[in-house]
Amino acid sequence: MGLKCSRSSFWDFIRNLGYCDKIRVPKFKDEAAQLVDGQHEPLISESLFYKVQDILDGRKRQFNTKKGAKAVLSRSLALRGFLICPKCNELLTGSASKGRKNYYHYYHCKSACGIRFKTEPTNILFERMLKQFVPKPGMAELFQAVVCDSYYELKTTRSDCSRTVEIVTEQNNRITKARELLLTDIISGQEYQNIKAECENLIVRAEAELKRLNEETSEDLDIEGLATLATSNLQKLPQFYA
Repeated sequence: MGLKCSRSSFWDFIRNLGYCDKIRVPKFKDEAAQLVDGQHEPLISESLFYKVQDILDGRKRQFNTKKGAKAVLSRSLALRGFLICPKCNELLTGSASKGRKNYYHYYHCKSACGIRFKTEPTNILFERMLKQFVPKPGMAELFQAVVCDSYYELKTTRSDCSRTVEIVTEQNNRITKARELLLTDIISGQEYQNIKAECENLIVRAEAELKRLNEETSEDLDIEGLATLATSNLQKLPQFYA
């Protein structure tokens, strides 16, 4: 949209709680810093915001497909940047080696690892694996029935919500216990503030997840139509890949 900013400013922007309708009120005199709800409409949900923060903080594993995305996607190297090395868990790249007469293509890891596979049998195995997901005659209807039953069962279960509520209760109890330890001089004021800040962060995340779960269980989806569409897509999976 024409935004011009430095790289450091960009990283600050995507950590801004304002995107999910939260405002951080800084510490003022004897009042501790706290998070409050804003009066503006959020651009994204709280749960999505915290998922992004987890990725930025390295808590979630990231698969970088940059190598494959920038490469010229020939059919021989179609899986470059998407296969994971079985030895070191890095993404495999791909290249061609020139023989006496022809070029031979390989998926390979970095030279220090030494893992490499011929592309032709690898591609054949991958296409063969895709065909395993194509429903056999009669299985499509069963698949749709199972998906629909699981969806309706999920809408009636509240186990995830209950666990999220337990997390909020546990963290509130931790704050209460820490306050008691502070009053009896067992921990310092700084230690109490650190525990309180950690607990409040977990509470905010749990409440965001609870909000998401409540929205999902209250939303009515056309699950029969989605299951039918998914089955149709699975039946055409090899063609889509080709």
